Amino acid sequence: MPFAVNIMVTDAAGNDLLNPETENSIADNGIKARFKGRVFEKDSIVLPGQTKAVMSVFYGLRSVKLTNGFYGLSFGEFASNNNYGATDIVLDWNDGTPCDTITFSHRFWWEGHDPNQETFLYLNGVETDAPVHIIK
Repeated sequence: MPFAVNIMVTDAAGNDLLNPETENSIADNGIKARFKGRVFEKDSIVLPGQTKAVMSVFYGLRSVKLTNGFYGLSFGEFASNNNYGATDIVLDWNDGTPCDTITFSHRFWWEGHDPNQETFLYLNGVETDAPVHIIK
């Protein structure tokens, strides 16, 4: 299964800042991600064929509804059967606030006939869980 880096953004009170209907929403601010020297604007889908992955489709940065009900951002997809060393995704909120850096690493291996994988996520250098939760 492909994987993506999923992100939710709230204010200190827990309000979903990626929900366009939330007061002070940042959903339409022109959020961008910088990844491996390229810039990906939110919801400007990258067409299949721009990646070497066969089973995954790299969409770039897109809006999603997370399983917890929050609006979120998703960056990827990445082929889960590849290994990725520490790789940065820099989020530019396009509102004058500092960028946030998500670093992920992913490891894939076989044990007998069973595939195994693990992904580690860091937000601004601090290990975190998925989805990455950013408080603005």
